[in-house]
Amino acid sequence: VVFLLGLSTGSATGLACSSTQSEPFDGFFQRFSSDRTFALERTVLPLQMWQWEYGVDANGKDDSAPKKSLLARNDYLKWPVLKEHMTQNGLQSKVKSRKKTATVVEVFKPDTDWLVSWHFRAQSGCWYFWRHEDHSL
Repeated sequence: VVFLLGLSTGSATGLACSSTQSEPFDGFFQRFSSDRTFALERTVLPLQMWQWEYGVDANGKDDSAPKKSLLARNDYLKWPVLKEHMTQNGLQSKVKSRKKTATVVEVFKPDTDWLVSWHFRAQSGCWYFWRHEDHSL
């Protein structure tokens, strides 16, 4: 499944962050979801991509695990802006976990197996997207 995110164009919206002033996640995520340039600046590239493979071994034991890869900058640039992607595909998002320096946002389509986790981490008071984890079947 080709996904999300992306980027748009935009200028500063007054969000500031530093080691002494932490950036509020909600304001960051709103801008990240709709501003292509900002999203690119705030994405750790190459981006960690985890695609979950589900199954059991010959003994019936769960051997599900993610297949890990890296997404290059040029491929990341092809992604649509997250907000646009969500609108076009009828997706919703919710914060799954929120900590001072780590937040996970789930992007999903209700009543389907479409589920992707967007992992963000704070560094020097600024939020960065660093891992895309696809749990879809």
